[in-house]
Amino acid sequence: MYKLFLTHVSDHVKNELSFYELNNIMTEQRILELLWQPHSLEKLSYADMSSLWLLIQRDEFIKLQLLQDMKHIPRVYGFCGKFYALERVKTLEEFSLTPFKKPMPWKKRLNAALDFLELSQEFSKTMLGKLHHCDIQPGNFGITKEARVVAIDIDSVFPTKQMRDFLEQPTCETNKQCDFFDCMSACNVTEHQCSRNILTNNLQVRQIIYGK
Repeated sequence: MYKLFLTHVSDHVKNELSFYELNNIMTEQRILELLWQPHSLEKLSYADMSSLWLLIQRDEFIKLQLLQDMKHIPRVYGFCGKFYALERVKTLEEFSLTPFKKPMPWKKRLNAALDFLELSQEFSKTMLGKLHHCDIQPGNFGITKEARVVAIDIDSVFPTKQMRDFLEQPTCETNKQCDFFDCMSACNVTEHQCSRNILTNNLQVRQIIYGK
């Protein structure tokens, strides 16, 4: 049963992320170890397998677990059943420049800007290839108690192939019609079809720092 579960988990992860080269990077056993962290992988019970299967129905959990070695991904402290606990952060919404909220101190804002640039660079080269963040808003990023900027809602973070699949829409007249939230591809104006050529990049995060 264990070997069959290994294969099912590996196939599910590859299909969910459209990342079919995953087995060229790591073994099925290693994939399971990453998904099961921070718990030690000794002998999984049937209840453990059932719990993990429920958890990996969420793309966010899969990406969080596979990317735990990245600085700008929040730590997963543990899980039970279909629930999992994440590192506590303050969202950047709490520092919004509105009359009703306290603005972020200038020094902290500068450090956050530098960290955002580092995040953008880190996302460009991961074990899943380049990642594209398509929902750039203050509520989707946070600052840890160590003043580390993290992407706290990564449902809208996608590997390149998955992103291209989303952006390749049927018809278009302009590039603006080839969008998926904050990500955009080029419109082939001759064929009136969105292409797989991604125009945006993760430097879009500057709009959070500069407020535009």
